[in-house]
Amino acid sequence: MPSANRPLPPREKHSSLAAYQLMLQYIHERELSIGDRLPTHADLVQELGVCHCTLATAMKWLVSDGVLTRRQKAGTIIAELYPRFPKRSIWQVGIVVPPLTSSYFFPVLTHFQHRHLGLNGLADRTYMLSVNAQPSSEVHVRRLADFSGLEEDVEAGMLNAILTSTRLVTDKIPVCGSASCASSFGVEIDQRSFAKQALIELRNRGCRHILAGVRPADDGFSHLFEEAVEEAQKEMGRTLVRASGMPGMDYGYRLARQVLDAPASRKIDGVLIRDDITAQACASLLAREGRSDVTIATQTNLQIPMPFAVPTILFALDVDELAKMSVALLLKKLLRPSLKPEMMFLAPRLQSPTANSAEFYTHTST
Repeated sequence: MPSANRPLPPREKHSSLAAYQLMLQYIHERELSIGDRLPTHADLVQELGVCHCTLATAMKWLVSDGVLTRRQKAGTIIAELYPRFPKRSIWQVGIVVPPLTSSYFFPVLTHFQHRHLGLNGLADRTYMLSVNAQPSSEVHVRRLADFSGLEEDVEAGMLNAILTSTRLVTDKIPVCGSASCASSFGVEIDQRSFAKQALIELRNRGCRHILAGVRPADDGFSHLFEEAVEEAQKEMGRTLVRASGMPGMDYGYRLARQVLDAPASRKIDGVLIRDDITAQACASLLAREGRSDVTIATQTNLQIPMPFAVPTILFALDVDELAKMSVALLLKKLLRPSLKPEMMFLAPRLQSPTANSAEFYTHTST
C-alpha cells in the first residue's frame, strides 16, 4: 500500500479514492492537528504524485465528509482527523475466518468485525478456508492460497488489509490479528491473566486438586495460558495436573473421565478450561456421573453465555469490544503505514453469578 511519502503507482494515479486515502495518510503521518492548514493544491499534487483532477475530486469528498473545510483567504483547514460518517467505503478489508463450525465464537466475532468495519467506513469481504487446504490439525501457519479467492484479490489490489483470527502470514498487505493468533500485530485475548485469576478463584473456593486443560505445545497458537499454568504448577506442585488436548467436546469428555478416574488420595475437585465448549462437555459428563462437587473455571462469551451442569466460575469475554479494538488498531495502521506493529490485550473478567455484565480492562505493548 502506498504511503503518504511515495507517489501512487500508475494504475492508481487517476483514482480519486486512492488520493482520498493518501490525503488521510498525509494528515496522520505528519501528525497534523485540527485547525492546521494544508499546503496549496499544486504542492500536494507534486508531493503525492497524483493528477490535478484526481486530487480535486478527493479534496471535495474530504470537505463533504467533514475532514476538511475551506476558508476564504485562509486556505484549506483540517476540521476532523477522520470522517465521522463516511459517505463512501474508504478501504477494503478482508475478514479471513477459520471454519465457522469449529466454535460459535468465530461467527459472533465475524459479525462484530463486520459491524465495526462498516461504522468506520471500511468495506469488507469474508474469506473461508478452501476445501483443498490442509486441515488445521496438520498445519500451523496459513498462506493466502489456503483461503478461497484471497490470493487472487490481494494480487489484484482489491484489498488494503486483512483482519483474521487465523495465523496468516503475508508481506503484501497489513494483517491484523483478532483473538489468539500469535502474531506481532493485533489484539489478543489475555489468557495469562485469565489463567492466573481462575486458579486463584478455584483455590479460594476450597479446591485442593486442580486439573488444567492445556493446548499441545506444537499447535502453532499463542501459549500465554499454558505458560501461566506451567508457572503455577511450579508453585502448587502435585496439586495441579495438566492434560493436553485440542479444544472441543471430545476433549471435554476426556477431561471429565480423568477427573472420575483419579484416585481417592488425589481426588480432583477443580478443573480449569480455557474455552466454554470443552468446559460444557466436561460439566455434562461429571453431572451425569454424580460429581456435582467439582468446580469448573472457564471463559465464556459475554454476548452468548452458555449453561453448565456443575458449579462454574465464569470469566466473560466481550467479543464486541474485541472486534472494536481490532478494527481501531487496523485503521490506525492504514492511516499511518509507517507505524511499527503493535499488540493489544483484552482480558476476560470474572463475572459474578448475579451480574448481567462484566467489567473489562485492556493494556498495550509495543
